Amino acid sequence: MSHLDLSPAAGALLDQLRAHPSVAVFDQEAAEELVARGFACHIPAIGTIEATESGRLHSSGGLDEAGAGTGAGLTAPAGTPKGAEGEARV
Repeated sequence: MSHLDLSPAAGALLDQLRAHPSVAVFDQEAAEELVARGFACHIPAIGTIEATESGRLHSSGGLDEAGAGTGAGLTAPAGTPKGAEGEARV
């Protein structure tokens, strides 16, 4: 599976999740795409999504040596409209 299977925004967000423990801003639609594809899971009670094991291991070249074991979460205020910016943290 490659980033060609994801929209450019979702691929970029996945790269950010895998490379950095904290992401300052994210695209809500890209986050929803990652959830729909199984690369992240949504926790509605607290308005967060977190990278799944599949999301951490997904890349165009297989496993990422630097970030394969690094988890990250995204936090957006509950009720944030699609496309709105949110804050991300572990």
